[in-house]
Amino acid sequence: MKLMSMVCVFVLLSFVLMSNVATAEPEPAFVGTVGARMFAAGGDITATIGTGYAAYNSDISLYRFNGNSLTLLGLIGNSVDDIGKKVVFQDIAKGTEIVGGIYVKNTGLTFYSGPWNAVYSNDSFPHASIQFTPSDWDSKYFGGGPVWIGFEDLSASQGSDQDHNDAVVCSLSGVSSVPEPLTVFAVLSTMGPAGLLYRRRRRV
Repeated sequence: MKLMSMVCVFVLLSFVLMSNVATAEPEPAFVGTVGARMFAAGGDITATIGTGYAAYNSDISLYRFNGNSLTLLGLIGNSVDDIGKKVVFQDIAKGTEIVGGIYVKNTGLTFYSGPWNAVYSNDSFPHASIQFTPSDWDSKYFGGGPVWIGFEDLSASQGSDQDHNDAVVCSLSGVSSVPEPLTVFAVLSTMGPAGLLYRRRRRV
């Protein structure tokens, strides 16, 4: 009788575990522009921490890039402890380049948005993806947009999956996307006399 009871309990527990696995929600990969840059629209910048999908714990901050270095604007909060926290950065000059960054407390590594990660960290590939259109990616918890940042918290040597959903700023206002990519004309103008000569030949 005891053996029968133990078998029934085992079967019941197995069913419960299988049900939990079957109903578990998959981690959504963050969809945006990897390596994108962003600029202040002028005035206040508001940032809210969204839901991330990571075992690691990261502090999320915003920086100002002044052409030579990064300057900390301030800490937004922690990716695990401060979900839903909103911070306002006041009176940011229009055109200021804004950079998001995470400090991964488990590993001591820091990663940045835009192309600056390769410059200021020890990892070569981009660690942030930025979405510049309103989104409901995190609508289960918070309203979306207008701008989102999704971070990857593992380096290449740590086997990063590059899904950029580990730490998330789910609502960032007061920033805009980078200008359109350089046109062929602009690229040629940066090539000096050789580029100008090519343009003249094309006109003939």
